[in-house]
Amino acid sequence: MMASLNAQVADTLIMIWNDEFNGVTLDNTKWDHCPNWFRQGKSYWHDDNAWVDGQGNLKLKVSEINGTVYAGAVRTHNRYNQKYGYFEVRCKVPQIKGGWAAFWMMPYGNKVGSQGNDGTELDIFESINGWNGKIQHALHWDGYGAEHQKASKSMTDWGLYDGNYHKFGMMWTPEEYIFYIDDIETWRTSAGGVSDVEQYMKLTMEVSNQTWPGNWNEQTTKPITWAIDYVRTYAYGMKKPAISFTIPSNNATINAGKKQSLKALVDGSFDYLTTVEFSTKKEDLSEELLQVRNIGVNSDSLFYAPWTPQEAGIYTVLVRGKKDGVIITEDQILITVEDVATNTSLISLSEHVFYPNPTIGIIRFTTEFDLVEIFNNHGQRLMIKENVQQLDVGQLTPGNYFLVMNQTCSMPLMVK
Repeated sequence: MMASLNAQVADTLIMIWNDEFNGVTLDNTKWDHCPNWFRQGKSYWHDDNAWVDGQGNLKLKVSEINGTVYAGAVRTHNRYNQKYGYFEVRCKVPQIKGGWAAFWMMPYGNKVGSQGNDGTELDIFESINGWNGKIQHALHWDGYGAEHQKASKSMTDWGLYDGNYHKFGMMWTPEEYIFYIDDIETWRTSAGGVSDVEQYMKLTMEVSNQTWPGNWNEQTTKPITWAIDYVRTYAYGMKKPAISFTIPSNNATINAGKKQSLKALVDGSFDYLTTVEFSTKKEDLSEELLQVRNIGVNSDSLFYAPWTPQEAGIYTVLVRGKKDGVIITEDQILITVEDVATNTSLISLSEHVFYPNPTIGIIRFTTEFDLVEIFNNHGQRLMIKENVQQLDVGQLTPGNYFLVMNQTCSMPLMVK
């Protein structure tokens, strides 16, 4: 068993098509019932054996009526096709002696020659011999006649037939196919050459008249139902956008009444974002929207919003990237806002400030002040600086002075 390089394969991908099977009817803009073909010498695909159950599942079943076996099957044929990307189903895998369930993709032609480049049957998973604990992935190319070729990977003892939902996925790139079960990589191959044509998806059940997948006559539980929670597909080569604050830092402390510049960076594709929104929430109060930035073709990846908190408290500052009102990505930080007067406790000197050299006279504050003034003992203002966190007082002659911060608090200063 190989560990996946990505704990959740789809986390950084952009979903471009999906069906969550909500409602009570099959969405015929996405799916159609497969033709009622005779399959594997034993079963017929039949419309009545596929339905949406009203509880968030597509249900397919295998049933037998008067010796005739029927199975459910649906496909996106002529409704949705995709070339490259990640394809995933979440379902409860059924055990069938003599038959199987499958999530697979088909081209509109699977001709002899060009290997699989002009189209390959991509079996993302098949529950063949599931009654024996097995599961498999497979590829088929060069038609289905004498020239037919295939490659497959069969696995046992994955605990997939436990009645719980499991995920089966395939990443299809121009170079290879990568198969996953529950976000764990199970097979990586380019056998037959990688298909480079659009293909459609199928969800099917069927029963064979052969015994290599088990004997249908030994299947005691009938009918057998397969529950599918969702099918999702993701774009190839497009990274899901992620937004994060760059300024201020998380758990920063700032002054009430001082204007702040909130900055957030978007990493990834802008194609799936239409707005960036900044907001704040003070403790148990309601969230307040600060600013909405529309995203255009030439938008920069760094977004800004001004914020001037007026009251002390603990604030949650949020930034969200949205597409048509739906949150795609978000980040949040905690900011402590203090009244200016409380910041007197944060003022510190780097030991004493000595003058003249060799020690350079520098005062360092542990917070930034909008305005710092220096007065002598006669009340004369000798220096005024704005936006100060470090102050050079090396030009002062030895003596006693007063520092005044933001015109609200002061402390004595001695220069030697």
